Amino acid sequence: MTLVRFSLRALSDLDTIDCNSVQTWGQRIADRYLADLETALHRLAEDVSLFRASPERPGRLRFYPVREHVIIGDVIDGTCLVLTVRSDSQDSLDQLSKLEPDLLLEAELMARQIEFPDA
Repeated sequence: MTLVRFSLRALSDLDTIDCNSVQTWGQRIADRYLADLETALHRLAEDVSLFRASPERPGRLRFYPVREHVIIGDVIDGTCLVLTVRSDSQDSLDQLSKLEPDLLLEAELMARQIEFPDA
């Protein structure tokens, strides 16, 4: 089983998805949607190879689609780093190129914290 770590941004994204889902569709549907995201995260922990590069987006970022969202992150030293969870809309994914340098820096910092927890 692979260690899965979340950036603060990813945790905030999940909270926003939950709040927006409750407001739009109600608590029951929101709970089911978040359960699907949680299941996807467990799948990534069981098989990190599911976290794949995108042929349209060269680079280190890895993607795992879940319903109307995409889990985006990196794998460093066998650890799955969830950096953000974005809508799979074209606008949201187009904005990703602006965010990518920050995400990669965040992944490196997270990897260092895992390697040197007291640093």
